[in-house]
Amino acid sequence: MAPSDKWQALLADAETGTERGGTGMRLASTEDGGSGGGNGGGSDFDLKSSKGPWTTASGVAGALHTSSSSALTELETASKGVADNAKGLDSTSALAEVLTSWKGRLTAVRNECDRLEAALKTAGKEFGEREVQTRQDWDRQRPHSGNGVGPR
Repeated sequence: MAPSDKWQALLADAETGTERGGTGMRLASTEDGGSGGGNGGGSDFDLKSSKGPWTTASGVAGALHTSSSSALTELETASKGVADNAKGLDSTSALAEVLTSWKGRLTAVRNECDRLEAALKTAGKEFGEREVQTRQDWDRQRPHSGNGVGPR
């Protein structure tokens, strides 16, 4: 079924932009005259991405997991015997409450960092794989013009 005349007019306007003062509708990076994010358009894309930031963030989360685990161990070691030695002091219950609170906080931080390390590592791997696949798909669809520009 052929598009209506109104639909044809809308498509023509999208290409030329006659109703909007000639602005037209086009993807900036696909035409030589487009802005393409600062490189003048064409086939040299300046939008770069990599899995590196995800991998770096995963490493930071892993380091935080390790340091929070160490801090939790140190807190538990340092607090052993404190309750027995502080018997009779008014601050014993407050000390126990603070200790319990900090153990809970450090445990939550440690667990969250462990979760984040795995999630960020997975995201980086998947992101990198999708980038490669997208580049390959894009290159397969790009017409080869005979002047060295085309599928790589």
